Amino acid sequence: PRATLMPQISGPKRLGATLRATTGSWDVSGVTATYQWLRGSTEIKGATSATYKLQTEDVGTQVSVRVTATAAGRVPGVAPSSAVKVRKGKPKVTVKAKSVKAKKRARVVVRVKMAGLAKPTGTVQVKYGKKTVKVKLKAKAKGRVTVRLPKLAKGKHKIKVTYKPNAKSKKFVTKAKSKKVTLRIR
Repeated sequence: PRATLMPQISGPKRLGATLRATTGSWDVSGVTATYQWLRGSTEIKGATSATYKLQTEDVGTQVSVRVTATAAGRVPGVAPSSAVKVRKGKPKVTVKAKSVKAKKRARVVVRVKMAGLAKPTGTVQVKYGKKTVKVKLKAKAKGRVTVRLPKLAKGKHKIKVTYKPNAKSKKFVTKAKSKKVTLRIR
């Protein structure tokens, strides 16, 4: 078989996302397609289905797929897709804050999740009012850190968290912020 339309890749081109490949179109009907994903010109071991989940090794590289079509009584045909550049992942930052009494210190639980990066590292900045508390996010924490705030006055306090990756994680992920959360001090 000969390709009349090359295979196409769709999906977000970011770490942790899943890419999908089409088979393309062929000059004969009833072809059976097999897939091989490539990083640059190197085959990615085990990546032989129509979908491929982007890994840390893919960030900053070109990824493509090669489709081989077979049909009864014909020599197999091969068609490559265009390559796509893989960008850094954008982590999701979530915050949980329980209300506490005025004489107690509040605890804020921060989670940094990134598909494809199980152990993000860097700095977590918890901003409340005009003040900020910085805490290191270590690999062994697996993206979760508890931050203790100083004693706060009664009332509602808006909290926003920013995650800044360190040099190791910066290769794979971008800076990210949480949505604002309200902490109530009774």
